[in-house]
Amino acid sequence: MIGVELDRICAEPVDDEELSRAREHVKGRLALSMESTASRMNRLGRSVLMDMPLLTLDETIERLDAVDAEQLSELAQMLYPPTRLSAAGIGREEGRFREALGPVGMAA
Repeated sequence: MIGVELDRICAEPVDDEELSRAREHVKGRLALSMESTASRMNRLGRSVLMDMPLLTLDETIERLDAVDAEQLSELAQMLYPPTRLSAAGIGREEGRFREALGPVGMAA
């Protein structure tokens, strides 16, 4: 359940093996996405509109490799505290919905 994972990433640092796997996954997706003309044009447009530097694949990978478990944990605590989360549910059993919110400390 996503609530359990959000709670876990806020409470416990990611282990080195999981962080390494995630990095390699992102690197592969980055390399593939940069081959697409549409993706390249989106990156150029985003760079111009948001006044951000356009990084090369090597620069992006270098920055990705620089992220450590502590920084990831700090970001997760900032982005995923229960007070910033919201949830919606569809179905007949309200109790199941309320039960699902428990792991992230959300009051329904």
